[in-house]
Amino acid sequence: MAFSKSAPIQLHYQLANELRNYIQSGTWNIGDLFPTDREVMEKYNVSATTVRRAIKQLVNEGWIERRPGKGTFIKKEPIKE
Repeated sequence: MAFSKSAPIQLHYQLANELRNYIQSGTWNIGDLFPTDREVMEKYNVSATTVRRAIKQLVNEGWIERRPGKGTFIKKEPIKE
């Protein structure tokens, strides 16, 4: 997905929404290893700061958790339809 720098929504919010959608859709399951910051940067062509802010938002919302020395993991269950 291409993000719009001219959109009224900041890039890190756009990225957090995209990543949250993957979790909600069940693409990733609870306990799955979340992609590294570098992988997200390369896939979405965004800066490290944008990735860190988006991930911090998802951590604060309880979707993912960071485990020092281990990685970042999916924490919440996807929404069932």
